[in-house]
Amino acid sequence: MNPEVCALIKQGGLCRSTVEQVAAMLPNDLELDRWITEAIQENDSIGAHAVIFAALSQGRPVDARHLSGLARLSGGGYLAVIAFRVQGEMPEFLLEGLRHTAIHHIAYATALLAVAVWCDERRRGDYPADLIPQARALARRVKDQIEVDAYLLDLAARTKDAVLERLIREHYPTGSDTNWEKVVAEGRKIAQQAIDWARGPVLAVLPEEPLQAGNPGGTVQRAVSRTGRNDPCPCGSGKKYKHCCYEKDRDRLQQSSEVAGLTRAELAADAERHLTQARLEKKSTAELNAVKSAPCGSRSSRFKRTWPGGKARCSRSLRRPTPRLRKTSKSSASFVRK
Repeated sequence: MNPEVCALIKQGGLCRSTVEQVAAMLPNDLELDRWITEAIQENDSIGAHAVIFAALSQGRPVDARHLSGLARLSGGGYLAVIAFRVQGEMPEFLLEGLRHTAIHHIAYATALLAVAVWCDERRRGDYPADLIPQARALARRVKDQIEVDAYLLDLAARTKDAVLERLIREHYPTGSDTNWEKVVAEGRKIAQQAIDWARGPVLAVLPEEPLQAGNPGGTVQRAVSRTGRNDPCPCGSGKKYKHCCYEKDRDRLQQSSEVAGLTRAELAADAERHLTQARLEKKSTAELNAVKSAPCGSRSSRFKRTWPGGKARCSRSLRRPTPRLRKTSKSSASFVRK
C-alpha cells in the first residue's frame, strides 16, 4: 500500500473523513486489489476497511474473494455492508471466511442473513449447502442474544428451515404459540432494519470521527477466550483447538480491544453497546459525539413483545428462566433474575 495512504489511515483511524481522503488517493483497479490483499494478509483491519470503504464509495470494484480473509478482521455490521457490494460469488467466499474464524456472534448472524438475502435476490433462493448448518450451529451455541435470534429467525423464514426456527424457539420456553408468532414477526422487522441499514449510503455506516484509533494507556482485554491447545475447539468442529482455529485466533488477539471478546474494529463498529460508565469517563467530547451519531445505535435491537394481561415487557425478561418482579425502591421496580 502507498506509504502516504498508510500514514493517513494510521493517523486518522477508520472514520468518514479518513475514507473520503483515501478515496481520492486510490490507484488503478489492479493496484487497488493488491492493496486490499496486502492489508488482509498483514491483518491490518483498519487499513483493509478504510481502503475497501473508499473503493465502494467511488463505485470501484472489490472482489468477493477478499471476504474469506476479511471475515476475521471485520466487526459489527461492516461485514454485511461490504458483502452486499462486492463483485463475484459472495456467498461462498463469505461462508468460507466465517467457517474458519472466530467472530462476534451478532456480526456472524448478520453475515449469514446477508448471504440468504443475496441468494433470494440473485439465485432465486438457491442457498449454499453450508448456510443452514452454520446457522443451526450458531443457534445452538448462542442463546442469550436477542439480535442473533432476530436475524436467525428471518433466515429460517426465508429458507423455510423448521429446524432452525425450533432451535430458536427453545430459547423462549415460557411463551405461548400465539405470542411466538408475534416474536417471529418482530424479529423479522428487526432483521429488515439491519438489512436496510447495511444497504444504505456506504459512508453513512462509518462514524464521523474515529471511535477508537487505538487504546494507549488502557487495559487490553483478550479478543479470544483462553482455550488450551489440546482442548476441543470452541467453534464446534470437534477438532482439537491447535488443529482448528488456534492460528486464526492468534490473529484476532493482535487486534484485542479494551472490551473482552471484541477486536478494535468490532468495538469501533458498535461502540454504544459496550459504553460503560468507566469507559464513558475516559472518552473525549469528539468520541462521545461520534458514539451518539453512530448509525448502529439508531437501530432497535430489542424485540417488542406483549404477553397475556396486556403488559408490554422488555425482551430481556423473556429469557430463561422468566425473572420475577422485585421492588428495589419505594418508587421504582426492576426485573431481577431469581
